[in-house]
Amino acid sequence: MLFWALGLQAFPWLGIYYRGILRIAATAKNVYDLKKSAQDSLSDCKISYINSFAAKELLPELVLHSDFALYMPQAVNIHPERYLKALFMACQRKARDLSAARSSGIQVSFHKRNVGSLLEFSEEYDAVIICLGAKVGLLPELVGKLPLSTCKGIVAHLELPTANREIYNNESPSILSSAWLAAQGPRKILIGATKEWGSFNTSCDVSIEEASLALKELLPKISTVYPAVKNWMVLGTRAGLRAMPPRTSLGALPLIGCIDNLVLESMQKDKLFGKRNTYSSQKVIPRYWFVGGLGSRGLIYHGLLGKLIAKAVASGNQDVLPSELTSWMLSC
Repeated sequence: MLFWALGLQAFPWLGIYYRGILRIAATAKNVYDLKKSAQDSLSDCKISYINSFAAKELLPELVLHSDFALYMPQAVNIHPERYLKALFMACQRKARDLSAARSSGIQVSFHKRNVGSLLEFSEEYDAVIICLGAKVGLLPELVGKLPLSTCKGIVAHLELPTANREIYNNESPSILSSAWLAAQGPRKILIGATKEWGSFNTSCDVSIEEASLALKELLPKISTVYPAVKNWMVLGTRAGLRAMPPRTSLGALPLIGCIDNLVLESMQKDKLFGKRNTYSSQKVIPRYWFVGGLGSRGLIYHGLLGKLIAKAVASGNQDVLPSELTSWMLSC
């Protein structure tokens, strides 16, 4: 895991909050499902179900409507932007270590530029991996071709006024229920998230009207399990757009695989309509790969998917990928 690779003491700014997470059951079915999850969990993944008394020991202000909660003491919540920066630094360090060990020029570089089409990469790279989240549909080669749906969510930032002494204890877990509460320190929390299916608005900004509607939805949900939220002051709201995968018999699994056929189809159409592109017919095009549809589970999946796609790209063989994650291409 990245946390071990980096060494937390060397990067105190990473923004990882080791508090644990308390999953609260809202319905009888939740109770059954969560108990089963606890029983089926891996031996090295500490998950236990606790009663209301034990839950209130962890968070005294908590209100439970059943005598059950799922406790994950090793769970963390993180600051996404800081995490991604640290992840890139870890990749650079790994490249330096490999270069020194093998006396080879392994290098990791970051280039920021606007890209209007995948064809701009056709003569520049041996392989291109597309992982643009909900913005992948903006690429002309992939418009309307991926089985993804979009969902906009709004998150609220809250702060405890200095006059209030009832801080969120540093040892108290974050909360996951019909809405979630992520503690970011003794006086800062985030609550979320709303769901607006079918939105294509990628802006992080939230209008006054949107913010008002979001708070009317989120605050009552949180207050049913954490009534003390009424003492907190709303600092602002932010929005995000997720790319959601289709639901299958195995659940909503992310999408991964080689999409050369989709890109080639677009190139052929461009040629048919006389559109100019930079692709040279004398050169074998790179293999285009896609990773997406992680939905709300990006932190869970990204490490595993990164290893899988790297192995596939390095071998030039899509068959090394799990069929459960590539079966979506049969309908494209």
